Order: sequence, then structure tokens, then C-alpha cells
Amino acid sequence: MAAIAYLAALGAALFWGLAPVSSKRGFAHGGDPVSVAIIVIATSTGIFWGGLALTQGPTALAPDLSAFGYGIFLFGGLIGTAVGRIGNYEGIDRVGASVNSAVIASNPLFATTLALAFLGEAVSIVQAVGVVVVVGGLVLLTFSKGGDVAGWQPHELLFPLLAALAYGTASVIRRFGLTTTPARPLEAVALNETAALFGLGIFAFWSGRHGLTSIPLRGYAYFLGAGVLSGTGLLLFFTGLDNGRVAIVTTLVATSTLFATAFSYVGLGGIERITREIVAGVALVVVGVGVITLA
Repeated sequence: MAAIAYLAALGAALFWGLAPVSSKRGFAHGGDPVSVAIIVIATSTGIFWGGLALTQGPTALAPDLSAFGYGIFLFGGLIGTAVGRIGNYEGIDRVGASVNSAVIASNPLFATTLALAFLGEAVSIVQAVGVVVVVGGLVLLTFSKGGDVAGWQPHELLFPLLAALAYGTASVIRRFGLTTTPARPLEAVALNETAALFGLGIFAFWSGRHGLTSIPLRGYAYFLGAGVLSGTGLLLFFTGLDNGRVAIVTTLVATSTLFATAFSYVGLGGIERITREIVAGVALVVVGVGVITLA
């Protein structure tokens, strides 16, 4: 079970490292964070419900859960995906994919604290040290003067920090749902994305931020690609939570910042700046994750 959790978490990190790069490329062609979040989530929602119908038949479109079970995953979707994605895409647009991913990767701190408080998950001293090392690497990344070549202000880090808080909170909610209800990861993630899409749709209508028609086709291609990558990562993340502890899974997923940095260097030339401080921060993250995994 633990091996499945580790592999799924690292797979999620890989896909979530690629997704911000695709999104940042898309932003170069137009679009605002709310519209992009809607495109990405609509893409993954269609994939998940289609996957359920194809693999389990039409009856799978109404999972056999209690109202409480539905509520857990719908609430997790509103917090972790709707709120989290808005903060995420605002961060990508403002500070760049590499720095944004680094700050969001701090979500294990929130997840571990909440899992300890509400799920009773024990955290060893060695694992706690590993988490601190990971966060130290993220702090170094934050002050690396890298990211978007146009520059950014420190207060703009509040957007990825909001996303980190939302993701960490939702991880605990999802783990609770997966361990207390008969829902399988694919069913849970489909409900999660549906709630997020509904919540974002209401927000877009209420705020007037729904410029979907102003995005060129090339931008749509990048955002649809980001939807496929994000959705695949989310399914792997749910699989990890279904088989492992929140503190370990979320910290392994936080290595997405390594992939995001590497892919940004390769795929975002002229859009983002990769500095030596970013490389040093990435090295700290690797060491911290190694300590947590070996512990």
C-alpha cells in the first residue's frame, strides 16, 4: 500500500510539474486566471465522468454514497480545486510557473498540521525535520529573484500561498472521505471537479470575469493540455491519499516544484528566469523529500 502511495504521489508531482508550464505558455497568448481555471477544470471533469461511464457503465455516474459522502468530496472540490486553482493560476500569471509551484509546494505544512489535529496521523521527528528542510528550500526559491521575467512584487506571493492553504486543507478532507466512505478515487475526483466547476462558474458570473471568448485558439490548446495534465495528476493524488498518510503523500507531491523548475528552464525560455538560488532551493527540496521517504 505504501509503495502504491509513493508512486502515485510522485506521478502526480510529475504531471503537476508539467501543467503550470503549459498554463504559462497559454497565458502568453491571452486569458485570465478565472477563465483558465474553468477551462482546465471543465476538461478534467469531462475526462473523469467519461472514464467512469466507459469503465463502470452509466450507473457509475451516480456513485452509491450517502449524502454525507457526497458532501465530503463536493466540499473538498470547492476548497481544494475552486479556491486553490484561482490562487494557483493567479500566481502562475503574476510570478511565473517556477516560483508559483515552489510556494504552493509548502502545502504539506498545512496538510500535516491539520492531519495531526483532525485525523490523528502521527508525525515522527525525522519526518518533521524533512518537512522543515523542504520548506527551507521553498523559502530560498521564493527569494531567488527568478520567475516571470517581467518581475513581480512580494505581496503577489499571497496568491500561491492561498492555493497552498486550500490544497493542504482539501488533502485532509479528501483523505477523510476516502477512508470513511466506499468511494473509489475516480468517483471521488469526479465529484471533486464537478463541485469546483460549479463553484467557479458561479464566481465567474458573479464577478463578471468570464472572458472565455477572448482567448485565441492557440491559448485554448495550451489550457486544454494543462487540463489533461492537471486531471491526471489529481487522479494520481487521490490514489495516493487512498493508500497512504496525508503528511507523506502531500510532501512527495510537493516535489512537483522540481519538475516545474526543470520544465520551465526547458520550455519557458524568454518568459521565465531560472537563477542559481532556484537550483539551490530545488536541491534542498530533494534532500527533504529523501529524508521523509526514508523515515
